[in-house]
Amino acid sequence: EDVFIVYSCGQSWLDTYKLALLRLKDKNADPMNPANWEKSDQPVFEGTKDVHGVGHASFSVSPDGKEDYIIYHTKVDTKPGWKRDVRLQKFSWTKEGMPDFGDPVSLTDSFPVPSGSQGESVKGLTYTNPLPVQFGDPYILLASDEHYYMYGTGNGAVDGFCAYSSDDLVNWRPEGQVYRGNTPDSWAVANFWAPEVYEKNGKFYMF
Repeated sequence: EDVFIVYSCGQSWLDTYKLALLRLKDKNADPMNPANWEKSDQPVFEGTKDVHGVGHASFSVSPDGKEDYIIYHTKVDTKPGWKRDVRLQKFSWTKEGMPDFGDPVSLTDSFPVPSGSQGESVKGLTYTNPLPVQFGDPYILLASDEHYYMYGTGNGAVDGFCAYSSDDLVNWRPEGQVYRGNTPDSWAVANFWAPEVYEKNGKFYMF
């Protein structure tokens, strides 16, 4: 029942982009008090010689709830810029209760599909990265309808955001543009990037 904040650090356009972590010292502590947070003394997830600029992660569980997954974007090369793909990999926990993300996976690695996926019983069913989505800054919502929804930056969205949906975290369907700003009634007019969506009491909220 620990509380964590996993955040990106460094310049997002460089291959040194990485993740670090804050941990609330006590689950009942006031999260608005900076003194109640412990900061990791080193990155908790960073690139390798084959994977560059990992960042902007979100988290979800397998369809049966038995496995934990990190979803993040990486740069497609070492050149400064924002050409990125999106990857999915399972992570574990240390005996101290800390997330252990391991190393970012390469495009040559294959993995068993998340547990509880439809057709999982088919012997040898695997997936590879990157995921078939065309944006960066991925955010995953597992909604009450038991479907996954991914929101992010790009994919041709005009003054807003597009989304994908999935039943298993691996196969994604484009849902088109789901939010458009820069209108007379909108609360934002430009620089649309890195959305997050939460469900609360049957309503959805975008940040």
